[in-house]
Amino acid sequence: MRRRSVSVYCVHNRDNPTWKKTQHLALDTTDLEVGEYVLTVTLTDRHTDISVSKSVNFMVVEP
Repeated sequence: MRRRSVSVYCVHNRDNPTWKKTQHLALDTTDLEVGEYVLTVTLTDRHTDISVSKSVNFMVVEP
């Protein structure tokens, strides 16, 4: 199976008073083709430029 990649970019500014209210991020997978994917989430502190990443494999299957 061929692995596919999809990129999503979000910015949260901690100077914004509502930044702590974001607890969940949803990704719409309804238009993804059947196959194996890798989801990688990278968080970067823009003040220190320190990043951490976590990846997980997932599959989209026929309903």
